[in-house]
Amino acid sequence: MDFCFDAKAIGSGSEGAQQSLQEVYHRSMTLEEATTSALTILKQVMEEKLNSSNVEVMTMTPKNFFHMFTKDQVEEVITKLT
Repeated sequence: MDFCFDAKAIGSGSEGAQQSLQEVYHRSMTLEEATTSALTILKQVMEEKLNSSNVEVMTMTPKNFFHMFTKDQVEEVITKLT
């Protein structure tokens, strides 16, 4: 099987999250826009309050390959959410 995803939700609440991802995602999004959108959607579907203790963020790009956000970086994005 060949799986290729531009945006994918998994785990608890993934059905609602996947639907929201499909509605907001577009290929011309910046990485920052995609990260903000993903955390906004996660905030909507999570039962507990979103914080750096219960969520991790990792981005993957051809240039930087894998980048795991620090807790401070996660908190910075979360504080910008509306």
